[in-house]
Amino acid sequence: MDNGTAPPTVSVIIINYNGGGILPVIRESISSIKNQTMSDWELILVDDGSTDGSDEFLSSFASDGGIRFVQGSHRGVGSARNLGLEIARGRYLAFLDNDAIPAKDWLEQVVTFCEAHPECGAGASLVFFADRSGVINSAGSVLNELAHGKGVGSQELYPYCTLPEDVMYPTGNGMVIRREVLDQVGKFDEGFVFYGHDDSDMGIRIRDAGYPIAPIPDAILFHLHSTSKQEPGMGFWDQRNRLRFVLKHYSFRELVSFILSDFHQYLARSSWRQYARAWCSAVRGGRSLLSYRGAQRDGPTYFQRFGEFFSP
Repeated sequence: MDNGTAPPTVSVIIINYNGGGILPVIRESISSIKNQTMSDWELILVDDGSTDGSDEFLSSFASDGGIRFVQGSHRGVGSARNLGLEIARGRYLAFLDNDAIPAKDWLEQVVTFCEAHPECGAGASLVFFADRSGVINSAGSVLNELAHGKGVGSQELYPYCTLPEDVMYPTGNGMVIRREVLDQVGKFDEGFVFYGHDDSDMGIRIRDAGYPIAPIPDAILFHLHSTSKQEPGMGFWDQRNRLRFVLKHYSFRELVSFILSDFHQYLARSSWRQYARAWCSAVRGGRSLLSYRGAQRDGPTYFQRFGEFFSP
């Protein structure tokens, strides 16, 4: 546990929004951090403007040594992560959702792996479904050509799964980033509003900075899957942020190909109105997207850089 003087080895950031229905899970997650086999940590609890009283529940833990609480407005996952980063002091930055419970040696395994692999800019914990023994939720993630994500090893039984040495990006739940790498690539892009693609965008920027990203198979989490996605409107924001990711990272030719393929899938469905709304929302803030695209225009295209990771 951080003693409040020297910076800790790891800053753990747990984000919460309206977690009132899973308070026992949140309590168990915090308790697991407090009882880790490695003691050189700090825990930062970030509430993203909850309205169900779960923010008061989180703040009640801030009197414990090594635990701090930050209250934000409801701006989404990326904004909440950045609030935690503003006060985090660790050499490694580890992120948890409010419905994830780490194994007792999670942090020890994270640090052991990171120090043994200094070339890696980030790592992805091995996340299991909490209610399905031995079934993998993710060990990092990949995107396909249409920027739909899938967890590496998802739905596979762990004894029968061979994890790759390199992954496209670290899934947000269980993501670990080196401090010096984050200082180089910058904080999370808060243009990815509320939910979705904040982690994939961060992973792309880390890899573009020249760092591989690896799964950490001994750093284990148990996840009450998709609790966050049950909030009203999350499906819309997931869609909207997927489109913003494409607008930010795809080359012009890739963007044209994407539009032709993606429009074909959605315009024939009853959800086309939501899809049109998602596009209108995604193109807002276009100045920042154009600035980023301009800085990347002379390098290889997105497909050239990341096509090898596209999921089947």
